[in-house]
Amino acid sequence: MTRIKHVLFPRVLVLFVFAAFCISIAPSAWCAPSDYYGTYAGTFTGEDSGVWVAVISSSSSESLFLSYSTGHSTGDGGYLYFSTEYGTTGTYTSTSVMNDSDVSADVDSSDGSVSGTWANYYESGTFTGQAVTSVSQAGDYSGSFSGDESGTWSMTIASNGYVTGDMTVDGEAYPFEGGVHPDGRLIVVGVDGYGDDFVVYGLVSDSGISGSWSSESGDSGSVSSGSGSSGGGGGGGGCFLQQLMSP
Repeated sequence: MTRIKHVLFPRVLVLFVFAAFCISIAPSAWCAPSDYYGTYAGTFTGEDSGVWVAVISSSSSESLFLSYSTGHSTGDGGYLYFSTEYGTTGTYTSTSVMNDSDVSADVDSSDGSVSGTWANYYESGTFTGQAVTSVSQAGDYSGSFSGDESGTWSMTIASNGYVTGDMTVDGEAYPFEGGVHPDGRLIVVGVDGYGDDFVVYGLVSDSGISGSWSSESGDSGSVSSGSGSSGGGGGGGGCFLQQLMSP
């Protein structure tokens, strides 16, 4: 009996110490997936540079990472997918539809900050940013596009920078989603009638929207509009945004 006690006690002690260690290193608070929902924006640097906008929602088909390269004067975008979480930080990944750029983004819902890395076949770098709570470009816009395809478009920019709209060709509307950077850069992505992804990127100013569009198929052209109307909806989410919205 004495020998059994000597054997069991150390094992129980080891298990107790291990459990205490696990509890001590466990995060004090975990966020639900909805705590990351919202619009984010920032800049990227490295072998290329520019601005980016991200939208995180409950649907992977509506969660996006979009970028505009000031070096190449082109836009790109892809769908964001939740990868893992530790504490209040969730990691999302994306592969862009135009340049096959791989993105890994760490979103901290406690303060709304974002950091990560990006890379494609030729270039790589890092990016940083923050949750967007309001943009001055909110409102309804419409106009036309031309090039290899032509038609009309309309969009709504919500107060947090989230963008929804449609490109219409021969009476058929093709929806797109995206965001506007606080500096006025607009980037959206959608799927055309051939099943190809397309990206629209441009600049929102007091006189309206002007920019370009391009498709996976290689088609491209320009977009333009008149001045927009005031308005726009709400949006956003996350522990950080919940804190801002609390009385």
